[in-house]
Amino acid sequence: AFAVGAQEWDPDVSGCEAALERFFFNGVESRANLQRLYFDREGRVAMSAFLNEDGSERSRKVYRYDELGELVEFSIWDRDGASWRRWWHALAERRLEGGVYTYTERTSRYAEAPRETRVVKKDASGRLLYEAERGYDESYSIRTYNDRGDLAEERYENEKSGGPVAESFAYRYEGGLPTRVERSRKGVPVELVENAYVDGLLASSALRNLASGAESSIAFEYAAGRLVRKTWLGAAGERRYELYYEYDGRGRLLVSGEKAEGYDRYWRYDYE
Repeated sequence: AFAVGAQEWDPDVSGCEAALERFFFNGVESRANLQRLYFDREGRVAMSAFLNEDGSERSRKVYRYDELGELVEFSIWDRDGASWRRWWHALAERRLEGGVYTYTERTSRYAEAPRETRVVKKDASGRLLYEAERGYDESYSIRTYNDRGDLAEERYENEKSGGPVAESFAYRYEGGLPTRVERSRKGVPVELVENAYVDGLLASSALRNLASGAESSIAFEYAAGRLVRKTWLGAAGERRYELYYEYDGRGRLLVSGEKAEGYDRYWRYDYE
């Protein structure tokens, strides 16, 4: 099986499929953002490298996964003359207790001592139970999930939150799918989301701000079962923002983009 050691800057990627990622803004390519991605046999990114305009590498990101598919090691390397320097390293330790896998990730920058940055808990089936993340700027997010794997509670604080925030989510399910979601903040309902499905795929979400009464919606479009467009619409149906995707016949991502008034930026993937 293909494996990569993230403690090394030059892993064996001979068993990987490579794609050149190119970035465009309003139709103009930025050659400063060239990146080559290496995908393992499971389609996960094993390594990526940012390229200079002449094709030489200036930085590398290296990934390692365990047998359950969880990312357990990640590092970033910058070129330092003829050698490479690792300045970011995240390593997760796994513990199994009572049928629950707990991943505790510690991250170090440069020569700093490692600090705990993420904790993830999953059951034996891979269902997410709990996530906690803490940034170097002291921002944090703590999320717990219900027995269906949907977000039940979240507590967070960041530069835009205006202080600590606590939210909870209540669901109504029909046919095993969440058709109604009520989001509450400090026990007060603040948003209602009503979902509609077609052939088991989410087709639309209607959102209503319960404080102001403002309404909006999100529309989803698929091709061959894959999401190709996600569009945010105003109350009158006007397009505000959209994400879009294109795939080849093998299901590989060819284009990933976002569009709003005045700009259209996207990433194109050329497989080698």
